[in-house]
Order: sequence, then C-alpha cells, then structure tokens
Amino acid sequence: MLATPERAEQLKDHPLVISSDINCLESTYQIVSKFAQDHQLQYVGITTFICESMEVTAELAMLLELPFHDSAAVFNTRNKAQTWALWNHAGVSTPESCQVSNIDDLVVFSDRVPGPWILKPCSGSGSEWVLRVDDSTKLPLSHQRMADRLSSHRNVPIPYIVQQFIEGREFSADLMITSDSMSVLRLTEKYLVPCAGHAGHVGAYFPGQVSEDDFCLMKVVFDRGVKALGIERGIVMVDAILTDTGFYLLEMALRPGGDCLPDFCLYSSGYDPIKAACNLILGHNPAVSFNQHEINVAGLHLTSDWQGVVTAIDFRRLSDDPAVLHVSPYCGVGDRIASMRECYGNSILAACIAHYNNPKELPILIERLTQLIDISIDSSPEDLQYD
Repeated sequence: MLATPERAEQLKDHPLVISSDINCLESTYQIVSKFAQDHQLQYVGITTFICESMEVTAELAMLLELPFHDSAAVFNTRNKAQTWALWNHAGVSTPESCQVSNIDDLVVFSDRVPGPWILKPCSGSGSEWVLRVDDSTKLPLSHQRMADRLSSHRNVPIPYIVQQFIEGREFSADLMITSDSMSVLRLTEKYLVPCAGHAGHVGAYFPGQVSEDDFCLMKVVFDRGVKALGIERGIVMVDAILTDTGFYLLEMALRPGGDCLPDFCLYSSGYDPIKAACNLILGHNPAVSFNQHEINVAGLHLTSDWQGVVTAIDFRRLSDDPAVLHVSPYCGVGDRIASMRECYGNSILAACIAHYNNPKELPILIERLTQLIDISIDSSPEDLQYD
C-alpha cells in the first residue's frame, strides 16, 4: 500500500505500507524501489482507487515498467471536456455540452440548448461543484460562483463545462474490460436528493433493474463509450441516465465505484470490487457474474441539516437498528459539518447499508435513520463560513 505520510500513519499496523509524498514522482519511485529490494519483493501490478491519483499512478507505472492505463486514457477520463468531445465525435449518446471560458460562451450555449443547464468542473470527482440552473437570468451569477469556487478551492481558473440537463433514471455501473470483451459487474440506480441550485447529490444507491431491451442497449452504449476513450483493460466505473428516448453517458472513471459502493456490493450481491480489480491486475479474470435480482439493500448517505464543529457524535443507536447492516462514519469530533445546501461533501455524517422494501420508501428511511445519529455541534459564527 503506497500512501501519503498522513494515511500511512493511520495504516501503521499493516506490515506492507510505503509512506511517500506521492506527488513527488522521482522520490516516490526511489522509495518504492528500495522497499521492494529490502523486502525481496517483485511488483507485478499497480492500481489506484482514487481518481485524483490516476495521473501519478500512470507515471509511476511507466517508471516501474508495470501495466496500467496509458496517459492518454487517463486524460480522456479525467477531463470532462475531452470525454465529451471524444464521445460526441464517436456518436456516443451523451448530453450536449460545451467548455466555458467566459460568460459569452455560457450565453451562446444557453441560446442554442434549452435549459435547465448543469455546470461542472472539467476535472474532479463527485458532485461537490455541480450546479443546476433553471432560469437563464441566473446564468451570470452561477458563472461567477463556479469561477470563484474553482479559483479559490482548486487553484484552477475556469474553464468549466456547461451541459444539457437530461431527466431520467440515473445509474452507476462497474464494467470489466479485457482485450476482447466487456461485461457488467454491477448496475446500481441512484436516488438523488432534491437540492435547489445543485445536482447529483446522491441520497441512496440501490440495485438497478431494467428491462432486457434496456439492458442490451446499455451494454452497447457502454462498449462504445469505453472504446471512444481508448480504455483497453481494467474495471471501469460509469455514470449514465436512462430516459424515454435513449441512454446517455455522463462520465467514466478508471476504477470501480467508490464511496459506500464497495460495502453495498458485498451486501447486495457478494461482488467485491476491490478484490476483483486486484485480481484483474494480477492477470486473472475475476469470476464475477452479474444478475438483476440482488437482495433489497441500499447504500444510504445520512446528511446533516446543521453547520458547525462536531463536539460529540454517537452512531450506536443507528448501528442497533434492525434495518441497518453496516455503518461507515464520515465524520468525528472536531470535524466541520455543513448542510447539504452549503457543502454536499461536508454534510455527510455517515453512510450505511440497510434493508429497504421499495425504492419509493428510501427518502423516509434516510430521514428515520439520520435521526438515530446522536450529535452535538458548536455553531459559533466563525464556523458557519461555507461557500
């Protein structure tokens, strides 16, 4: 396990953890090479489950002469403008999009493509910076918000992406790509929490079930999307939307689904995405069979309606609930939390795996289980500064 010094300290009881500043490529290469010599090991593969580490992993793989996605495939999946351009060129179904460098670009797009519109960074993961704009008169303000966020939080100026809003059922899937085939390992539907001015806030993941015709269509579109991005081997995560008029790809990542999805998969179907990815890297095709009849368990995000610093938090009542199978705390004492409206990532108190009866009941289940988290916060004025 190659980890930052902070993460390595958390994993110090594990015998094979390498501590390095992974952003310093040359020193990391020297450190991992010496580690192999000292422990009489030979590296046979390399992978990462963190999107932000894809570039450095590709570079390290080249130095260590290990198979990994080439730098072009990494760039094609990490840059949403590039992803859309390649999919559009290949005729893959994807929402109409445009790279925005200034307000004029945004206005021209909005004149050509009817709203609502989705604004998102070119790079990055998750839905932290994804805005939804329903009214064209609010585009200038949304443009400024996006530009300010990118420059202040990521140290990167615009451009960003504006995208046509597509309404439908949103899915996430893991695909296994080999030299001669593509197969679906996981198909998960999302319950998205309504949040004015924002999009993509996941309240729950649950087993995805579609008709045989729609499933065949999905596989065709998945395969075309993979090939257009130059992905040749590995387990790939894809987000997509199924509508009455077709199936639209949103993005792909060169890793299995993250967040609470690995736990969700283990409880719903027995599929272990981490083990499967490692087996594939070792040269073994993982024996994973997908079916659409997984048991009714969901991966839930339990979020706060508060802002401030956590002074006490207890998950015991949540863990003891008969519906709950597993709890993963996302925050602890001393952490700052925010409401979902203010900062989605900082609003998640915990993820949990729980039984449910019907997807329509998920909002009620989320609310009930969230109330079982006993939490105290300090809401001093200086702790309420969220963008």
